Amino acid sequence: MTSKLKTDILETVSGSGTIALTNQLSGMTGASMPSGSVLQVTTSIYDTVGSTTSASYVATGWSFSITPTSSSSDILINVTAIGSADKGTNCLFRLYRSIGGSGYTHVSGATGTHASVTDYNGFLATGYIPSDTHHELTMHNLHGVYKDSPNTTAVVTYKLYYRARSGANAYINRSQINSVGNDSAVTYGVCSSSLTEIKG
Repeated sequence: MTSKLKTDILETVSGSGTIALTNQLSGMTGASMPSGSVLQVTTSIYDTVGSTTSASYVATGWSFSITPTSSSSDILINVTAIGSADKGTNCLFRLYRSIGGSGYTHVSGATGTHASVTDYNGFLATGYIPSDTHHELTMHNLHGVYKDSPNTTAVVTYKLYYRARSGANAYINRSQINSVGNDSAVTYGVCSSSLTEIKG
């Protein structure tokens, strides 16, 4: 059985006043929310297949954007990318950012610092793909999270860049083989992202 409580007035404990119940949240704005509150979320899906032979980082073609409501907000970036490469190699991704339509710059805080050759440090990286039979069908489901502080209320656009090992191919949303005529087990992937504005 459903119960329902109806009342016109709530009185304070001291009896010195009353509490109005009508539309308590109607005046709530982002500015009045506490630090750490989620202000908005945007999502993106990218299902285009692509490849590169570049040993330098080049754009994948996938971008995802958000327009912060406050310059003090942080942006929590969640990215899932499907990557692969030729057998005997691997693929690296880096995160780049554009503010207000300006050129893209590397978000260096999202890149590792382990390798002695700096180009081998990435935001996302596939594992080494062996040279054995059928490993040309290998794809990696890669996931990364990064909190950015763009300090702007202009549109912020992020983009994944990727690179291949010298003389090899790197792929997005596909394996090395992507023709059913080559193998009936060919599969494809889809990249996705979510950008969450968090009040600073």
